[in-house]
Amino acid sequence: MNKLLLCGALGAHGLLPLAAHADFNANDRLDTVVVVANRQPVPLREVTASVSVMTEKDIEERGQASLIDVLRSLPSVSVSNTGGAGKLSSLSIRGEDGYRTRVLIDGIETLDPQGAQATTQLQHFLSSGIERVELLRGPQGMMYGADAGGVLNIVTVHGREPFAADVAAEVGRYGTHNLYGNIRGKNDRLDYSLSLAGYATEGFNTSAFDTTLRDNDGYRNNTVHFNGGVQVTDALRVEATVRDILSHNDYDGCYKPVTNDPTDRCRSDYDQLSYRLGALLDGQNLQQSLYVQRSDIKKRDLVMGISTGDTNGHEEKAQYQGIWKIEAAGDVVYGTDFEKQRYSTPYDERESRNQLGYYLEWQGHLDNRFFYTAGARHDRNDDFGEHTSYRASAAYLFDLSNGDVLKLKSSYGTGFRAPSLYEAAYNSSPAAFEPASKVRLKEETSRGIDAGFEYHWQQGANLEVVYFDQKIDDLIYFDPVARPPSYWSSGYLQDAGTSRSHGVEASGEYPINDQLRLSANYTYNDAHDPAGERRVRRPRHIANLGGIFSPIAPLTISANLRLVRDVLDAEFGMPSMHLDNYNLLDANISWAFNPSLEVYVRGENLLNDDYQEALGYNTAGRAFYTGLRYHFR
Repeated sequence: MNKLLLCGALGAHGLLPLAAHADFNANDRLDTVVVVANRQPVPLREVTASVSVMTEKDIEERGQASLIDVLRSLPSVSVSNTGGAGKLSSLSIRGEDGYRTRVLIDGIETLDPQGAQATTQLQHFLSSGIERVELLRGPQGMMYGADAGGVLNIVTVHGREPFAADVAAEVGRYGTHNLYGNIRGKNDRLDYSLSLAGYATEGFNTSAFDTTLRDNDGYRNNTVHFNGGVQVTDALRVEATVRDILSHNDYDGCYKPVTNDPTDRCRSDYDQLSYRLGALLDGQNLQQSLYVQRSDIKKRDLVMGISTGDTNGHEEKAQYQGIWKIEAAGDVVYGTDFEKQRYSTPYDERESRNQLGYYLEWQGHLDNRFFYTAGARHDRNDDFGEHTSYRASAAYLFDLSNGDVLKLKSSYGTGFRAPSLYEAAYNSSPAAFEPASKVRLKEETSRGIDAGFEYHWQQGANLEVVYFDQKIDDLIYFDPVARPPSYWSSGYLQDAGTSRSHGVEASGEYPINDQLRLSANYTYNDAHDPAGERRVRRPRHIANLGGIFSPIAPLTISANLRLVRDVLDAEFGMPSMHLDNYNLLDANISWAFNPSLEVYVRGENLLNDDYQEALGYNTAGRAFYTGLRYHFR
């Protein structure tokens, strides 16, 4: 096992996809543009933070219908899923909770304010129609919000040619059907893209404790996404994005109305409608943008077909950003954002909160070798006062005589997270009791540093190694102890001290030849609470070993082996225990009959490993899927 983990550290999956051509070199890679790190397009050469990127082709080669499953192969990413497609899932970056990761899709911030921690419900994001994913690892997302412990920037397919369209269909185990269609276009002034996706599966028995009914817990998802824009003048562009997710999810472990008896006949309906309107003004040395967005989220829980009430969440946001370009030295990026969150429960409780933030960052460079950032953000929260957070980062490049490039980099960031509306309201509600009912939650504060290097070989291989150390003071957690007389947990408590997550992530890729390239990454993560106890659902070791083989032009074979070791979890109120180690092997074989038509067969969990990502929840066994994609040009 240690040899496998070492291979993951020193082998090959890197920052960016590797083209299977011998003339691909280090400078081509470093000239690739990313947006998420600096909140403007910047070549990777100038990026001082740790960023992972997946392209549309990478996503197709991975193949999974759920985006959160595709993201598992990235460095420092772990996922806790509670029973298959559409079930509650948490994406953790560098050992921190999923609600610390800010998620944007075509610029729309996707927070769900009705959730316990106001997180993004990533389990409802399908992978179809996504053109690019950029993941900023670590607490360097100051410009996106003081609570951004990482940023996931998702870009959907856009209209970039006069006309194009795609259709795709897939069927497979567990009665799974997956359909997708897109139409898009562009002329001198107008561009548009409309995507429709429909996914359905009968699923499997979610709960390991359901030994009586043992029913399949299915999931359905219909997603509509539109983006488009008009170039009003050479300098002014207006654009719009609309996204609607409608899902139905069956699960186990709810309670009957009136009698409060447990049952496994549970269903949750979820509808998230989001839209965003904006304008961009591109002057010679000054770029400005103004956006407004709104998200409306409705959730209905049903027990044995009877509704137990609706929960509604609303988020409204206005954002302004300016970029003043000082060509000789760098750019000044500045902006402000105003956010309002509201939610209501079946008991007609209503909570709302406003937050206003300002940020300013200098993004400088010297001699096209030394790149650095220094910035600050100030937030004013209705309930928790004013806070200032900071970010500083730097990178230095050495262009070596043999054409290789060595890049040294380091970054530091701070932040704060106010208790969510739900967390703050729960402790003051009739449902809470001592000790939580006596606790007035305060904001969490965080700080994180990382340092490492990238080495880009002239022939196209690369290696990145990064050390990270992240600390959170006054972390909020749900009381795990059930107490009489109700034997329910009391509510939300707060650690008196510092929680820490630190470790090393290593990734790289290596082209054997024009037909074969290898990739791998390895993450060591040591996450502890203030008492020195291991934090649950944080794997200490994660490795991904992958490869893509194209022996002849129409045929592509891709595979990924994921190794997860040393994970703790705990049943409600019980001491933590080790989950079984597991190995997941996925593979995809595709045949392109022509540039328009491609068919494929995909296998997931080919080793048929029996494992759990969250204690008490089942996972899928070996499964096969087949499908086709057709591209109209």
